[in-house]
Amino acid sequence: MRGGTYAFNTEQQLINKNGTAALTIKVWNYPNEVPVITKGNITSWIYYTGILVMGDYIHIKGLEITGWKQMTSDHLYYGIIAESVQNCTFERLNIHHNGFGFVIGDWTTHLSTNNYIINCDLHHNSDPLSAFNTNTPWGGADGLRISTSDPNANHYIIGTRLWWNSDDGVDLYNNAGYVTFEKCWAWTNGYQPGVSVGSPDILATGGNGIGFKLGPTIENYTTLKKRILKNCITYSNRSIGFDQNLAKCIVELNNNTAYYNSRGFNFNQVLELHIPHISKNNISYANTYSSAPIGQFSPESIVDHCSFINSGWQCTANPSFTVNDADFQSVNSTGIDGPRASDGSLPEIAFPCIWFPIQIWLTPA
Repeated sequence: MRGGTYAFNTEQQLINKNGTAALTIKVWNYPNEVPVITKGNITSWIYYTGILVMGDYIHIKGLEITGWKQMTSDHLYYGIIAESVQNCTFERLNIHHNGFGFVIGDWTTHLSTNNYIINCDLHHNSDPLSAFNTNTPWGGADGLRISTSDPNANHYIIGTRLWWNSDDGVDLYNNAGYVTFEKCWAWTNGYQPGVSVGSPDILATGGNGIGFKLGPTIENYTTLKKRILKNCITYSNRSIGFDQNLAKCIVELNNNTAYYNSRGFNFNQVLELHIPHISKNNISYANTYSSAPIGQFSPESIVDHCSFINSGWQCTANPSFTVNDADFQSVNSTGIDGPRASDGSLPEIAFPCIWFPIQIWLTPA
């Protein structure tokens, strides 16, 4: 697609079309140009989304999807929905200022699996009307939701940023499959996008405000590692940075940072299942909640070489270290939402990705 604004008067559907591993269906931006997909004068809705994708071996790349805002309280209105998709790639998409960002799910018995979300930005999505099924304004719009009933499904989210979505950054509601996050950033979720109260430093409350919400799962998978997060950052989310949210499976967290959220890590739910989560080389710093701000893990969890230790019902600071601002390259978030590199990768900034003591004496997990 050539660059420019495409104001469509109907929902755009790429359905019942399948590529192959050798012949992938590609919808790409023309090099160095940005096609903007937005809402024109739509009078009739079917799926309440800007773009609907249903098919296999499809690669969508380099589009900006915006302006599909919530119009009525009975639907969320999505930027893009991908349903019953397999072996698809969604790359360098900028999905913003919609009622909901991006959702992957199942509508048929052809269940979604083996999909990649690479170097995407999902931000400023919100539902200011009473959210569908919640009756709570601002409480339904996430940046990304992946829900699938296939217990063998795999999804991979790489280099993706999620910020200022009125509910959560990521929500894995009713996801029975395996999900891996790598080098993803989630910040300032759970607030009304761009709205402050009285002072620019006091943001208007939105929904839950969780950076990475990893459940609930559909069934119990207590011996299976179905969630992996590596080299991810949560910052200034209204509630929790990394949250089990009733995911009944093992969660492995390696080299992640939770900074200035309400609570950093929350993994002590459904304790009767004795789930042994794995936390290695993680940092929880300057989170603000009055109760267990660093985080919580089940007693069976492995908490190793982190800035905290598992001390009963809550985590406490690791006595081997005194963590402060000077231990980081920077605690200034300037540039976190800045332009990406020419190859679509995350901007190179000094915001707290590297904790000097860990970098010196630990081998990366």
